[in-house]
Amino acid sequence: MSTADIRFGLVGLGGVAVMSQALLIREAMTTLGGSEIAWGCLLFLWLIGAALGARIGLSLPRSRSLITKLSTPAIAISAVFGVALLRAAPAISGAHPGELAPAGPILLVWFVALLPPSISVGLGFSSLGTLCGKAATAYGLECLGATLGGLIFTFLLAPWGTPIIAGALLGIAVAFGLGRHYPWIGILVALLGIALGVLAVDWVAATTWRLGGRPGALEQMIETRYQRLEISKGPSRSLFVDGRLAGTLPPDPYLILPRAELLPLMHADPRRIAVVGGLSDGTVAGLLVPPVEHLSVIEQDPGLIQLLNSGLSPEIERVLNDPRVTIVIDNPTRGISSLDPVDLILLLDGPPATLRANRSRTLEFFRLCQSRLTPGGLIIVNSGVSSTYIGGHSGRLFTVQAATLAQVFPQLMAFAGDRVFFVGGLDDSDLAFEPQALVERWRHRGSQGTPYLDQMIPTLIDPARSEELTLLIDSTDCKLNTVARPSAVLPAAALTEGRGLHILMPLLEDLQRTPRWAAPSIIIIMALVIVVWGLPRKKTHAEPALAIGFASMTWYLLLLGTWQGTRGTVYSEIGALTAVFMAGMVGGSIWSRRWPDPGRSLFFLLPLAACLSWVIGAPLPANSSPIVIPLLLACGGLVTGAAFAGTAVLAGEHNDRPGIGRAFAADEAGAALAALIVGVIGLPLLGTPIVATASAIICLAAVVGVWRHDTTTQ
Repeated sequence: MSTADIRFGLVGLGGVAVMSQALLIREAMTTLGGSEIAWGCLLFLWLIGAALGARIGLSLPRSRSLITKLSTPAIAISAVFGVALLRAAPAISGAHPGELAPAGPILLVWFVALLPPSISVGLGFSSLGTLCGKAATAYGLECLGATLGGLIFTFLLAPWGTPIIAGALLGIAVAFGLGRHYPWIGILVALLGIALGVLAVDWVAATTWRLGGRPGALEQMIETRYQRLEISKGPSRSLFVDGRLAGTLPPDPYLILPRAELLPLMHADPRRIAVVGGLSDGTVAGLLVPPVEHLSVIEQDPGLIQLLNSGLSPEIERVLNDPRVTIVIDNPTRGISSLDPVDLILLLDGPPATLRANRSRTLEFFRLCQSRLTPGGLIIVNSGVSSTYIGGHSGRLFTVQAATLAQVFPQLMAFAGDRVFFVGGLDDSDLAFEPQALVERWRHRGSQGTPYLDQMIPTLIDPARSEELTLLIDSTDCKLNTVARPSAVLPAAALTEGRGLHILMPLLEDLQRTPRWAAPSIIIIMALVIVVWGLPRKKTHAEPALAIGFASMTWYLLLLGTWQGTRGTVYSEIGALTAVFMAGMVGGSIWSRRWPDPGRSLFFLLPLAACLSWVIGAPLPANSSPIVIPLLLACGGLVTGAAFAGTAVLAGEHNDRPGIGRAFAADEAGAALAALIVGVIGLPLLGTPIVATASAIICLAAVVGVWRHDTTTQ
């Protein structure tokens, strides 16, 4: 192959690999109801497969030319097959409608779906990198392709849904497989793939619905930038969000609407109300009752508003088009920040079972809500906990949220209906909500809305149970829920996912109850053992590559988690965020080409990586610019890309050709370890500062490996 062909192949390999990875990650998140635990599991499997493929590629020199031609199409074909497996996961595992697949079968499905494309990535890079001969050049070109692929995924393909993304991916992969000499054929193949994806949209939607075991027939499926929405046919429709039942249309007139009309009664005179959530289950349909003059509905997904405003539910549609209603299309943080002071804030979105859902249950968010309340204003929070049992996962979720709210709102009570709601107020707030007082308020306001609500109020509020819950709040003393340490995510996920992850969740809950120093100490000890395992050895100095791989994946996951927990959504934006990270790697690779001795540069780069870990681990100010996270991702990529040439020199004993494959395999192995530890345990359990500190220590320990190489070569 010519040099131009090799470079063209590396760019194509990187682009197709990132698009395939992004597609599989978002599909896996959907199988877990949007849970970010999927990141760690999938990236671990992907990186292990890539490391394995890289090692296999080194041992197949005679097949290298064939591998370079077939690897890119193989990535896309196996990734599309993996998407089909993930869509079929509920049927394969035997999960019931609206229920997540059990842990054992879902992990097996992920393994089968992820291994073929990831091995193809490793084989392709090892072969093309060896033919290229220069570590920095090969790494930079692959990262350049990944940058372009990530941008194409987020800004061109993500809004069109999985079938069109899959068709475009297959077409692009085949185009690169044909080589740079057939550009028009490549473009035609890519367009043909997109056309086939368009034709397959309805068939894929119906098949996904059937494999998911949903009741009834599918009326409509929409894949937005934020989630997958499915609506069943019938006069009473069911709305599924990311595979979970979110509500019925029209809203339940015996539960949802009476409870919605009850909430404004908690405030003595609620003229202005802001609500986060409440659209999916139809709660907003019952909030426009006297004396409410203005209702701000905050919803990040415009696709959900468009769906509910298309005639599926006249009750919700009437509210959305009422002149007293303002629709704020933004994430909860920016949405609340944009409001004028209000009398009542209702947080009615689901429990904080994911980092994205948790953003409206953090200490920082509650402080923001406090700043937007008028004197005497109230906040009402859906705890996500059933009122019948406050123990186990329910008890932990209740106490974490209660302790966090109590830090902001001096007056805090809870009332029990079908679920537990917190009511928080400032020093001058009136929190008296005895049933009889609420009945009097309802009658005074004109008795509009649900007939006979005065007779229903005593059943919607259990005074004795509410008093018990309020006493429990007063005795609460536990960890607070913050952006950096999302203590509510694990108990909420365990409670929400129930049977779905019955193996993993109890284990993580047990870890959460251990002393705070235990888990990070074990992680640091394990990491140090892995980093210095080769001290007595005389060859294959792979420890620095392992450490850089661990650190880079830690940065990537921590920053993705911070983005998901504060700003946007990884469901569609993962491509662009990955592109920024990869662009940094391109810059680092170009930077490292200027160095006469890349191996010795690790004496500077590894301590720099440790410092970057501490910077990323620092709490992010609530009012920080949205550019901060992409900037830190670019810095992480810069250090990672700059270090690869040095790690290849050490791994190959000053021979770049074998060193590229060895360093890539070690880098992917370290990243896989970080994906498993950080993605599954670190993000939801330990919090950002502890994980970042562990990463910094690993980078500093890896300097020992560089020193050993430096002394043995003198």
